[in-house]
Amino acid sequence: FVNQERLGRVGGTMPSYARTSMLSSSDFPVEIGTGTSLGFYKASFSIALSVKRALDAPDVNGAGEQALLGTYTQATGEGLHLVIRDGYYYFGFFNADCPSTQYNTRGVWDKVVATYDRAAKVQSIYVNGTLVASCSDREEYNGTGAIYLGNAGEAPGASNSSSRRLAANLMQGDMQYVSVYPRPLTSSEVAELKDPDSSNVVATCGAGYYGDDSIIATTFNDTCKPCWAGTSSNVEAAAGNFSCQACAAGRYAENEAMTECLVCPIGKSSTVVGATSIDVCL
Repeated sequence: FVNQERLGRVGGTMPSYARTSMLSSSDFPVEIGTGTSLGFYKASFSIALSVKRALDAPDVNGAGEQALLGTYTQATGEGLHLVIRDGYYYFGFFNADCPSTQYNTRGVWDKVVATYDRAAKVQSIYVNGTLVASCSDREEYNGTGAIYLGNAGEAPGASNSSSRRLAANLMQGDMQYVSVYPRPLTSSEVAELKDPDSSNVVATCGAGYYGDDSIIATTFNDTCKPCWAGTSSNVEAAAGNFSCQACAAGRYAENEAMTECLVCPIGKSSTVVGATSIDVCL
């Protein structure tokens, strides 16, 4: 599902796709949109997700691969895959790829971010806030087809013995907090990406505020931060900004730390989601 309201903005940019719910092995593949609708086609973008691998991938033609995200198209520049190949993170556009030397440990949560900067022609991979691969001279992504979580290369049930990217590359493990942004996140923004962790709830934060937390951190900052204008939250002790939800159409929030969005005056309405002013009510 597409849910831009549930995952917080980064540097003022709201995600073009966001999913907070947990996905497990039996759920994959999950279609999340197309290269066009997600803003990947001939553009810069970022993909962020949290993953915990449960099993090693089957060895197919000398390589084991599990897909975090990808397409079924394998044409150069039109296929997309963010995968764990032989235990290492790997990102690219098929024959225009970026390998890393960062190993994924089974049973451990990793926060993975893959970015593409179209102007600089650079693909990058970050794991737990650290840059682990950066590859230059990579041409833009030209794919317009469907993009899936947990699978890439071929649809489940497909059989092509000449390909290493078979249905066997379905993700075996858990995935959560998936977000897509229509630009390359900076290294500082990647380092600040936070996932809520229910075991470390910041009890001092009231409704309209949230506390920082991360599934990869051993400690956390308990300074409460306000939800931004255009959003509200009635959740207390929120760990992470996921509780800050954009105001629905017909509502607005001019100030920070709102616990409820205000309704347009009687006789007026608005189609704007996330409105920050009563001026949108016409």
